[in-house]
Amino acid sequence: MSETKIIAEVTQGELEEIAIHRREYSWHKKELERMERDAVHLLLAGAAVEDGRFVAKVTFRSQHSLSWKNVVVRELGEEFALQEWRNSRLIKIPRLSLTEHPYMPLWDKVG
Repeated sequence: MSETKIIAEVTQGELEEIAIHRREYSWHKKELERMERDAVHLLLAGAAVEDGRFVAKVTFRSQHSLSWKNVVVRELGEEFALQEWRNSRLIKIPRLSLTEHPYMPLWDKVG
């Protein structure tokens, strides 16, 4: 039985397309983060959401601050770090919750 070898090549065009998508993704991600941050700040300040197919509100995700954990474990031991972590305050992180309702053409004809 002979082996069959598949000869394939990743083209420069494919690599260029990957590079383009990476650059675009990076830009879109930064822009999205900025826009979401601005919307959260406005909503927290009491801004209303315009009526339409999107509903936006601020939700909060709670978590412990973990930035100190490795230093505490190394210097004071894992048991002490776990106890302090359990007793530490939760940090509330605001996030934009966005719900999209489907557009219904029949709504335009009602009334």
